[in-house]
Amino acid sequence: SETGGRICEILSRLAGVGETPLRWRLLHDAPWFDNHVSTLELRGREATLRVETTTAEDEGEARLSLILERRLA
Repeated sequence: SETGGRICEILSRLAGVGETPLRWRLLHDAPWFDNHVSTLELRGREATLRVETTTAEDEGEARLSLILERRLA
């Protein structure tokens, strides 16, 4: 949450932790709490994030199903 993020920033400064150049944000509407397989593909200066979840097929064998694919850079 935004409030939790601000509290962590304050605590980090008090502990003497320096500012990081990285920033995180959700690429979708709400957080997911299911089990997922995430793949980060790096090719030169390009980065692609792929998130998959398992789905049961008719034969009962689980397969991966794509739920998100985004080019990050």
